[in-house]
Amino acid sequence: RILSGNPIYRRQFGYEIIKAGAESFPLIHQEEAKIIEEVFKLYLEGMKIKEISKLLTDRGVKTISGHTIWSHTLIRNILENRSYIGEKITNQNASALSQKATFLQDSEKDMYLIENAYPRMISNGCFDKVQKKLMEEKAKKAPGTKISHSCSKRIRCGLCDVNYHKNRKKYYIEWVCSVKQKQSRLCDSPRLTDKKILLLMKEVIKKRYDFKNSKVLKEMKGELEWVNKNDRFEFHRLSLLSKLQITKEKHKQTPEDKSIVAEKEKVERTLIEFERLATMIEEDRKYRELAIEALRKAKSPEDFLEKANVDVLRAWVMEIKIFSLEVYQVHWYDDLYTTVGTSENLEREMKLKRERLINEDLVLKPKKKRRDFLFVEDYEFDGAGGKDPPSPKLRGENVQAVRT
Repeated sequence: RILSGNPIYRRQFGYEIIKAGAESFPLIHQEEAKIIEEVFKLYLEGMKIKEISKLLTDRGVKTISGHTIWSHTLIRNILENRSYIGEKITNQNASALSQKATFLQDSEKDMYLIENAYPRMISNGCFDKVQKKLMEEKAKKAPGTKISHSCSKRIRCGLCDVNYHKNRKKYYIEWVCSVKQKQSRLCDSPRLTDKKILLLMKEVIKKRYDFKNSKVLKEMKGELEWVNKNDRFEFHRLSLLSKLQITKEKHKQTPEDKSIVAEKEKVERTLIEFERLATMIEEDRKYRELAIEALRKAKSPEDFLEKANVDVLRAWVMEIKIFSLEVYQVHWYDDLYTTVGTSENLEREMKLKRERLINEDLVLKPKKKRRDFLFVEDYEFDGAGGKDPPSPKLRGENVQAVRT
C-alpha cells in the first residue's frame, strides 16, 4: 500500500479525511487552513511562537483535539509539518501510539517519503524559510549545564493537566502552571514557592505515616531500601514486551480484526505508562538515597520531619497534582495516591470560566504600557469620551490580542 503511494491517512489540523468505500483521502479544511497560513506568515514576520500561541488562545481557536489552549509545542508542530507542502513521511514508527515511546519503534521498517500525498497549502519556499529560522533559533540557545530542580516536571496543574514551571525571582523561586504563565485568566491554580511545596509535602506525608510511632523511621527506611534493591521492573517490562510481540504477530496474520487491533493498542498504552512510571522511579533513586541518610541521622520522627527538605521528601512524593492550596493529589513512589480535598467543583468552575472568556469580544491593546492608539481601518480611537470603538483589525507590530 505504501509503495504504491497510498498511505493511511489520519485526521490532522488543516485536513479532513473523506472516506470513499475502502479508500480514504484528505481534503483541505478551509477554516483551519487559514489558521495555518496565518501561523506561517506571522512567524516569518517576526512573531515568536509563544506570542502566536497566545493570539490563537485569545481568539478561541480550537485545536485538533477540540481544546482552545494553544501551547508552544502545537505551534511548532504546525511549523514543522511537511504535510502542508504535500509530503508524508511514513513508517517512522510501528503505530500512532508508539510516537510517544521510542522503545516501540520498529527499526526493521524502512522510511518512505510520499510526494503529493496531501493537497498543498504552503509553498516550498515559505516552508524552507521557516525551517531555516527554526534551526537558527535552536542554534542560538547555549547548551550550558542545566541544574534540574527536584520538583521539575513533578508538579502538575490539576485544572489544566500541564506541568508547573519555575521562575527565578530576586529572592525566591516561584512555581506557576504553564497555562497560567501564558494566559493568567485561563487558570485559577495557585502560584507556589519552595516553602509552600515543602509544607504541602509535610502535611500529606503525615497522613500516610504515623509519626507518633517510634518505629516509623525504621519502616520508612526499609521501604526505600526495598525499592532500590527490587528488580521487579525488569521482569514486568519483559512480560509486557513479550505480550506486545505476540499481539503484533496476531495483527500481521489478521490485520482487519478490530479486537486484535484494540488489544495491541491496549498493550502499547500499558507499556508506555509502565515505562513512564519506571523512569520516574529510577530518576528518584538519588532522592531515596538522600532520604535514607537523613533517616539514619534523625534522632526521632519529630526531628526527621522538622529537618526534612523538599529533596528528602521527594523520595516518597513522586508527583503532585495541584488544584488549589487546599485541594491536591499526591502520587507516591509505590504507585498509590492520596487526595486531599475534592476537585470536582474547582474543575467545573474553571471550565465554565474558560467558556465565558472565549465567548467575550476581543480588543487590541498596545504591548507596552504607554498611551497608544487603536487602529480600526482608517479610523483612530484614543479611548476618550467613554465610547467603544468599532471592531478593530490587527495592524502594526506593537499590538497583541487580549480580552477585557
